Amino acid sequence: MAHVVFLVNQLQSRDPALASRFEKEIEEAAALADGHETVECRILLVDENPTLVRIQFGRPGWVKAFPPVSVEAPEGEVRSKTSEVLRGA
Repeated sequence: MAHVVFLVNQLQSRDPALASRFEKEIEEAAALADGHETVECRILLVDENPTLVRIQFGRPGWVKAFPPVSVEAPEGEVRSKTSEVLRGA
């Protein structure tokens, strides 16, 4: 189980419910990940396209992200993509 620390969630000011949903999906994926590391997470709005969100993960010596996801992503998509990233950690 990885522990996630959210450093930034730019969705929070625009759509608090969606921000919470994305955080919950990320935490659910981290709970199933191998290891007991702390992973930092940033949820960032894509400047060029406000309907997209970039999600970045990091810890010392390691930074990963998946391609931007739509703010209209179906429930579970962020969880699935987070699982993929954390498996490759």
